Amino acid sequence: MKRRILFVDDEQAILRSLYRLFRERDYEINLAESGKEALEFLEQHEVDLVVSDMRMPSMSGHQLLLKVKEKYPDTMRLILSGYAQEQELFRSLLDGSSKMYLLKPWDNEMLLQIVDHIFKLQDLLRERRLLDRIESMDNLPTLPGIYRQLCTMLEEEADIKQIAGLINRDQAIAAKVLQLANSAFCSVKTGSAQQAVSFLGLSIVKNIVMASSIFDEKNGGKVQASIREILWRHSSMANRLLLTMSEELLHKKMPDDRASAGLLHDIGKVLLAKQFGARFAEVMLQSEQLGMPSLEALEREAFGVSHQELGAYLLNWWQLPYPIVEAALFSHDPLNAPVVHRELVCLTHLANYYSWKKVRPSSKAKLEEGVFAALGIAKEDCEILAKQLKDG
Repeated sequence: MKRRILFVDDEQAILRSLYRLFRERDYEINLAESGKEALEFLEQHEVDLVVSDMRMPSMSGHQLLLKVKEKYPDTMRLILSGYAQEQELFRSLLDGSSKMYLLKPWDNEMLLQIVDHIFKLQDLLRERRLLDRIESMDNLPTLPGIYRQLCTMLEEEADIKQIAGLINRDQAIAAKVLQLANSAFCSVKTGSAQQAVSFLGLSIVKNIVMASSIFDEKNGGKVQASIREILWRHSSMANRLLLTMSEELLHKKMPDDRASAGLLHDIGKVLLAKQFGARFAEVMLQSEQLGMPSLEALEREAFGVSHQELGAYLLNWWQLPYPIVEAALFSHDPLNAPVVHRELVCLTHLANYYSWKKVRPSSKAKLEEGVFAALGIAKEDCEILAKQLKDG
């Protein structure tokens, strides 16, 4: 069956352009000139992907996609906007109504490739083998309660003081927010959650709340706790490296919808440690001792699923932005995978490698040398940057 895409825009010329672009592809293309018309169509038809303009009369693209998220959560949702800095665009990423955004005017070939890759990723996450293995696990964690409260506050546009008050209710989460704020901004030292939220930004704080809830999962014995502590150190270091490499080497501020990719890219390992405890610790040790086969191959042999597949599935199930899901699934294969956000995936690959070298020198993390050329940066500069960052 053909995939069905619904394009929504109040400008007929835009809709005609999109129709002409996609009509020769193996998709069923439908058009709507308003949010109301789009919702009426969705009531009658199953749609795989909704691509909506942001600024429309009566109902904005953000308002439309919030309704789509509520009524049709399995439908992919993208914003097509001519305004990169629009506040409502930012809110659509924070509340998960939009998985990613594309900017007008678009490049035709790139837009076609992005849509193709989105569907390929969805196929990978819905592959029968992966679904069978995940369904056989005891349970997957639901979104932590404090995370859901934070998302509600963000949707209601609560101020930073209110958000800091929520974070301060959980000492473990508050400590991790402060830890990352103080380590990421070495020129600023703060003991205030409110200042930390201001420094880090709402997107990063939101994902710290989610990640720390999982890393601090109380179930399990000493082995799981030890692994979770190592993984937290690794993930927080990887996120610092990710942001620093982007700013210092690429001279770009990491966009909000992907600024927590380093923090979340290895969350599948935390879930495997929770599910399999000492057995997962044995697999990690075996990987370090042997080097080859890779950890991913050993995980599939032992558990039927790799940490990348499990992590990406969970992040996608939790409706996190598409770039973060991609980084979790493809950072170990950054050049060969069907990737939309190639730069982010390559940076996450480097952040993962150099973080393990600092946090656990015995790790046999693999480095794909081709990412340096893909990013246009020098290996020597990355190594200097990694050495300058302290663990902790």
